[in-house]
Amino acid sequence: MGVSNNHGLHDSQGLESQNCGIWHRDWVGRLSSISGAAIFCNFPLMLCISAVIFMGSQPVRAADLGTSLTGGNKATKASAAEAATQPSVTQLDQDIPAVLLNAGNPALQEVPTLADSIATQNDDGSTIDSNVPPIGGAQLPTKDPKQAAEDALDERKEAFDGAVNSLMPLKPSEIRRLLELYDTTSQAVEAPIYPDPEPESSFTQVSLDPGSKPTVIKTAVGNVTTLSIVDMTGQPWPIQDMTWAGEFQVEQPESGSNMVRITPQKHFAQGNISMRLVGLNPPVIFTLKTERKTVHVRLDAQIPELGPNGVLPPMLTPVTIKAGDEDLSKVLAGIPSAAGMNKMKIEGVDGRTAAYEKAGQTYVRTPYTMLSPAWSKSVKSADGMNVYVIPSTPVVLLSDKGKMLRAYLTPMEQNDGE
Repeated sequence: MGVSNNHGLHDSQGLESQNCGIWHRDWVGRLSSISGAAIFCNFPLMLCISAVIFMGSQPVRAADLGTSLTGGNKATKASAAEAATQPSVTQLDQDIPAVLLNAGNPALQEVPTLADSIATQNDDGSTIDSNVPPIGGAQLPTKDPKQAAEDALDERKEAFDGAVNSLMPLKPSEIRRLLELYDTTSQAVEAPIYPDPEPESSFTQVSLDPGSKPTVIKTAVGNVTTLSIVDMTGQPWPIQDMTWAGEFQVEQPESGSNMVRITPQKHFAQGNISMRLVGLNPPVIFTLKTERKTVHVRLDAQIPELGPNGVLPPMLTPVTIKAGDEDLSKVLAGIPSAAGMNKMKIEGVDGRTAAYEKAGQTYVRTPYTMLSPAWSKSVKSADGMNVYVIPSTPVVLLSDKGKMLRAYLTPMEQNDGE
């Protein structure tokens, strides 16, 4: 009997445990579905579900506790009584509200979309109550179409002004001022710190004596010096070949030319140039020097010999020239005052002819050919200007391409500084 009682007790306990396990698994699955929907819908629903889970699990723990503390028939009777009083799964389904039952079934519960949730919320995140009418019981006023068009035009104008300010932030006056400042800065950087050299156009006589010093050619950076070689009659003397040394740019003359162009490459460049002339045995040498005060923009160098293109004078009076005759050179260069000469008054010819007096000698500077009186010295430049040295006389005869001209000379009381 005791064996059968024990066997019935074990069967009763196993049946109760099996029913509780089935009930617990069913509610755990159902409430898990409900909890998933509740998390999405609302937080208070989660609290309600947690309470139901707690209440549903209490009878099972009490039965287990009673079984462990009591033994034999008492535990069997207590478990049977509790099982009789405990509601079944069907009864619990009837007691749970339909909302909770439907929450676990996605087919019966429609989850709101994100657009619906945003549409039913205010700017601060609070929920909009659809049952509350607008303020004053009327709908909010809509914007006038004309006002909307004006606002759109203002916004477009503001956007245009912003784009203009971004692309062209400076005003025309500010741009002009900026360019002026840039020009001033460029001028300060590029302008030399010393003044520009004074240009000179000179005539010099080259000495071929072995002991004489070479003629100095003054050059300057940013200036081109043109050297012309002429003979004693003023005719061009062709250059056969030449070479140079120093930091200079020298243009080789063309065949039969008598001109050389020289440009220094540095401010303190020095060197020399050596050339051979057609039909002349000794070489002609010049010293090249860079200066900042004066520069030879044109230099006519006369060789005291008759060149291959030389023209003999119409009269038999020999042409004499002394190398290094400074008076002739200064008159030919147009600076007779540097030689201490007095200018004379001349009539009967144009202003290209001038006369000067010094130590009983008359220096006539003219582009014409002198016929009378006979001269003792003469010199001619490459541009056709002549200087004749004659004794003091009141009248001179000149020839202008076969036409005879008569010039009258009168002494002047004072030197005019020319």
